[in-house]
Amino acid sequence: MHKKRHLPDTPTRRSFCAQTGQAVSLATLGVVLPGCGSGSPTAPSETTSGSTSTSSGVTTLPLLTSSTAGSVVTITGNLVTVTIGPSSPLATVGSTARVQGPDHELIVSRSTQDSFIAVTAVCTHEQCTVSTIQNGSLVCPCHSSRFSTTGAVINGPASTPLGQFSTSFDGTTLSITL
Repeated sequence: MHKKRHLPDTPTRRSFCAQTGQAVSLATLGVVLPGCGSGSPTAPSETTSGSTSTSSGVTTLPLLTSSTAGSVVTITGNLVTVTIGPSSPLATVGSTARVQGPDHELIVSRSTQDSFIAVTAVCTHEQCTVSTIQNGSLVCPCHSSRFSTTGAVINGPASTPLGQFSTSFDGTTLSITL
C-alpha cells in the first residue's frame, strides 16, 4: 500500500500570473501616486512665506499673503495690490513669488526695476497650483509642465500658456488687474 505524499499547495500558472500582476500594479501605484499629491490638485502645499530649495535645484516660490512681512497684499474686486518694501521677496529684479488672495493665486516676477509680470498659478493641464521654479522655469508639481515666467509653455503635458494679467508699478505699490 502506497501512501500518497501530500505536497504543499502550489499555485497554478494562472493564479501565479494573476498575483504577480496585482503585485506589479500595486508597486506601480506606489511610485505614481506620490507625484499626484494628496488627492488635491493644489498639492503639495506651501504655508510659509520663505522659499525652500531642494537638491535638484527646484525652489518653492515664496508665498505672499495679506499677512506677509515686507509685502502687503490687498484685493478689491478685480484689483490686487502688493506693497513692495525692501524686505519683500519681490524687492529685486529677477525675483519671483506667489501672491495669494482668497479667490486667486498668482505668480509675479520682477522683470526690471519698474516692471512686473503676473500670471495665474493654476496649471492649464489639470489645474494644479504651480508653486516651484527651476532654472528660471515655473514647474507644475503634479505632472512637470514647465512655463516661462511670462506664462508661455516650455514643455507639457500642458499645451496652453498660463493666463497673464496687466500690471502697473508706482515705485512701491504693484497693481495687478484680474
